[in-house]
Amino acid sequence: MSVKDSFSPDEWNSVAQAPFFISAAIGMSDPSGPFGMMKEGMALAREVKEAIDGQHGELAKEVATEIRSHRPSRHDLIGDAKSPDEAQAHAMQTLTTIATLAEKAGSDAGPFLAWLNSSAQAIAEAGKEGGFLGFGGEAISAEEQAALGKVRVALGQ
Repeated sequence: MSVKDSFSPDEWNSVAQAPFFISAAIGMSDPSGPFGMMKEGMALAREVKEAIDGQHGELAKEVATEIRSHRPSRHDLIGDAKSPDEAQAHAMQTLTTIATLAEKAGSDAGPFLAWLNSSAQAIAEAGKEGGFLGFGGEAISAEEQAALGKVRVALGQ
């Protein structure tokens, strides 16, 4: 029996999109332009690859495998949000729900939630904020640091 079988189809759909909600929550906190977005996307891809390789438990591995075959739509991630703040609030609310759902995976819940937290950190660190042409700036802006704190709270970490 797969960990996925612990969830209803709707629940699994939410859990499987968790990394994208992490990315949206961090990305919406301090948009970093096209190069920053590309670096953040690459950071998420690295985290997904690590999970597929089995480094973060069975639930993370199944979610990461699912990501390869399904990309959520923009509406799936931000709902009817009309601003970055509303989109981030939607992502945080969904992450709270995902954290609750993850408990259905039993002992795989902890490693999964830890993986989501480490993914948030990696995404936040991916692109410097406030620099010019890649020079200067800071690794994690104050807005991203605040978003990381919100992600940890949403995931119960």
